[in-house]
Amino acid sequence: MGADQLRTVQRRSATIRHPGTGEEVWFNHTVFWNEWSLDEEIREVFVEDLGHENLPFNTAYGDGEPISKEDVEAIDEAYRQATVRETWRPGDILIVDNILSAHARESFKGPRKIVVTMGDPVPLDACEPTVQPQAGFARATAAAGGEAATPAKARRWFGRRS
Repeated sequence: MGADQLRTVQRRSATIRHPGTGEEVWFNHTVFWNEWSLDEEIREVFVEDLGHENLPFNTAYGDGEPISKEDVEAIDEAYRQATVRETWRPGDILIVDNILSAHARESFKGPRKIVVTMGDPVPLDACEPTVQPQAGFARATAAAGGEAATPAKARRWFGRRS
């Protein structure tokens, strides 16, 4: 990557306390933004083209050590075991506590209508994070070949042709 390219970095707590119940809750995107969540073929292309340090996203332990594939798989399995699926019927309403619950949807075909409303924002300090959030920039390092990302490489990464 070129000397004029930067990447963003952040440090966040893995757990926080629910401000209403006091429960310690898993509140992060460790699995979803980790390199091991990528399709294997896409991950290999990213690592080959960018180098491990310049992946478009990744997560690590608080000390910067990489999270192993096995640990990501164990966390993902915990998500699968805790998943509750609901069969939706017309007129159903779902209310989600965004701190207490991880939520998502599985793919489907057909029309859908989503109406969202948000409650009052909860300040992070009310959730007693285990570390204070940090964010900043880090200079991108040269990939194995020392080449910068290009539109052609981006098309290759996402399966698009010129």
